[in-house]
Amino acid sequence: MSSLSPYCNNLVSIWLAKARKGQNDAMTRAWILLLLLSGCPKDVEVPANRAETKDQLIAAGAALGAPTLRTLVGLYQGDGAPAHQMCVVERGGGYSFGLVVWGGNNHSCSGSGKISRDGESVRLAMEGDSPCTLTGAIAGKTIRLSEHQPAGCAYYCGARARLGGAVLAQRGSTLADALKARDLVGEPLCSTL
Repeated sequence: MSSLSPYCNNLVSIWLAKARKGQNDAMTRAWILLLLLSGCPKDVEVPANRAETKDQLIAAGAALGAPTLRTLVGLYQGDGAPAHQMCVVERGGGYSFGLVVWGGNNHSCSGSGKISRDGESVRLAMEGDSPCTLTGAIAGKTIRLSEHQPAGCAYYCGARARLGGAVLAQRGSTLADALKARDLVGEPLCSTL
């Protein structure tokens, strides 16, 4: 176990001061998100002058309204034009997804399959002619696919596009939201899953 770095210690101090004042505004949520995404180690020893552990701070942050991904179901979008899109729907006790990721020169990746969650990580397994299983990390309401893209995943992509590293933020968490996602020709992405 190590002690908090000065950087992490400063983030914790700022967040605690805001939380104790009962501030629940956008800036407070931004500090919470910064603390969670800053790379501060999870197994830190909390200094003797502080009673809270990092897990308690994370739990308190969620209670103050820090965004969290409560369900996989919904519409996900990335930045850019055209924007990456993913829909997730519940099917037969599990979850299915449809995905379009854009690359350079309007090349794209697209496919569908099964998605599963284990804590703060996801696994996407394409259902198609080439084996392709991607992993991703959840931070807040955002899924970031791993930079590592198995060779079989290239089958689902044009020459200047790749699935690895795509970032998708949940924009809605209902079936109706998921059905708003569109495929490459403008048809509903999840209508046939």
